[in-house]
Amino acid sequence: MMQHSVGRAFAVLEALAGAAQPMRLMDLADTLKLGTPSVHRTLGVLIALGYAEQDASTSRYSATLKLHEIARRMLPEDNLHLATVEPMRELRRQTGESVAIGSYDQGCMVFVGRVEGPSAIRAEAPLGSRFPATATAIGKAILAWRGPESIDEAMVLEKRFTRLTLTTRQQVMRELEAVRRDGFAVDRGEYHEGVAGIASAVRNASNEVVAAICVWGAADRILGDRFDLLARLVVGSAAEASRRLGASVASGALASKASKASPARSKRRAPARATLPTVRSQARKAAKARRAGVAPATRKSQRQ
Repeated sequence: MMQHSVGRAFAVLEALAGAAQPMRLMDLADTLKLGTPSVHRTLGVLIALGYAEQDASTSRYSATLKLHEIARRMLPEDNLHLATVEPMRELRRQTGESVAIGSYDQGCMVFVGRVEGPSAIRAEAPLGSRFPATATAIGKAILAWRGPESIDEAMVLEKRFTRLTLTTRQQVMRELEAVRRDGFAVDRGEYHEGVAGIASAVRNASNEVVAAICVWGAADRILGDRFDLLARLVVGSAAEASRRLGASVASGALASKASKASPARSKRRAPARATLPTVRSQARKAAKARRAGVAPATRKSQRQ
């Protein structure tokens, strides 16, 4: 009996989802070759659970987006792990530092995965821990590509965690502009004094930023002589993860930014998808320019 009820519910739901417009009860019963009372009871259950709805003015039925919402919660996370696990391991091998990945939720960076490096600062925060987005490299790498509403909710959570924390909207907006320009974000010890990170955004098949990959560790190592190399490797890792997720643009917006900055150059090459070597080359240039901006913070961190 249960099997018949479940099967009927899915049959009704699929019929509603495939219809070009909301359906009448009688038409739905005819399509499924089921009795009207049975279909009516099934619709009542689907409406109560949020999978279907009825227009009060026409009495017609249609499917809601609840299944779509469930699929969005399930698939990206699963695909994200599959797409990022190898790039993260390779990044750890290349840098010898710990690598982390996080997503964004309601103003926070959510810690969803990590690969510890041999010289790791042991992280006590378990997976699922939340940190203010504006005080972390991962949070800023994602926040830079979100709308004003996300920035507003992130600023509500902002407070001074260290002397390097960005505490004003002007500081945060200037930082996010640098992320969009360079393709990577930097945490100079803004949440934990002496701990730094470099992160770059990961995009899905819809070119939406869904996460960010970060290399992190002691500030003197991350912000020191290897800063430009680490930034380039992080951008490359995020670009590879994005490619595995089906993104049609490289991580960040380095290619498009470079094209806009040099009109003559953009005429000579097709404005198509940026290749990984191109992204890495642009990241190298951006890192060299950005390093000048982090050097003062680096020296302060080293003195401490």
